[in-house]
Amino acid sequence: LYVKTHIKLGDILFDDFKHLMALETTNTNTSSGESVSNITSDTQNWSFLIHGSASINSLTIDSTDFEGFNVNRLHINDMSALFKLTDSSYIVDQFKLKVFEGEMNNSLHYKVRDDGTQSVSTHNIIHDVNIRTLLRDMDNFGMDSVITYENISGIFSTDINTFVPIDDSILINKMLVSGDITLEKGGVYDFPPAQEISKFTSIKELDNIQFKTLRSNIFMFKNKLYVPRTNIVSNAIDIAAFGMQSMINDSEYHLEVHLSNLLFGKSKKRNKKQEESGEEIDEESLKKSSQKLKYTSTEGKTKVGKGSKESREIMMNKIRVQKKMLDFIFFPKNIHYNTDLD
Repeated sequence: LYVKTHIKLGDILFDDFKHLMALETTNTNTSSGESVSNITSDTQNWSFLIHGSASINSLTIDSTDFEGFNVNRLHINDMSALFKLTDSSYIVDQFKLKVFEGEMNNSLHYKVRDDGTQSVSTHNIIHDVNIRTLLRDMDNFGMDSVITYENISGIFSTDINTFVPIDDSILINKMLVSGDITLEKGGVYDFPPAQEISKFTSIKELDNIQFKTLRSNIFMFKNKLYVPRTNIVSNAIDIAAFGMQSMINDSEYHLEVHLSNLLFGKSKKRNKKQEESGEEIDEESLKKSSQKLKYTSTEGKTKVGKGSKESREIMMNKIRVQKKMLDFIFFPKNIHYNTDLD
């Protein structure tokens, strides 16, 4: 079967289709055992190729639950994509849309191998998304125990690659992620880890941090998210941080804090200088006159204290080794999202 198509749709209100989904669920649940037994298991001796483009003017989804995942509000505009579907792979490229006050350009490659295993590869480029709007409208992605839209604000951008293997279900512990993230003109508010550090350092401003720019190159390997050395320039304090966050909420972060910030707080003169000149953290000054801190969370128990040279070196070496292992098996540039015919 060969199909070439170009699909154009106008404004879609998802609420208009909710009743159809309910009917489908009812029909599935009430189907008889006899009808199921009549389904043959004969192998299909044909293949298909469907390719083309699709565009939607707007899509509105309000207060909807997708198998336990809640969407509070989702308004998407100017959606368009190229696609190529076959019996062994689904490819979507240049999937562009405007959402959460920003823009996205995504690519996806779903593949079924001869042994029955499956995988999904994605490349996501996001520009100027309001992270608070994103978390609020998507119900914090179910991560309320980690962070909510009330704890963070800012303009979020990223260029990130992901590989997700699938067996009977998604194998989260084998997921691979690598990419750059940027958060600008934002803040962190009433965030428990920051509050713990605030108590330890006696810097009250950490309960309400306003930062200019946060840039980091993150990666995920063996069910753990790693954050290499990242500079954070804020109104309250200048910090260099690195560490690890596991998917079971255990974490370990190391911080270098300007000693003058700890003793006197960050001066208005320093803030003004960084704002006017775009100056980032002075690495040499930070290395010579900084307090080393360590934040850990294990099985729900948190601890803030002074970080030893040994523990810092162990974490830095772990990040380097895990990144090399990831780079040895994960090659995003070799994953193609081409929808042209071969």
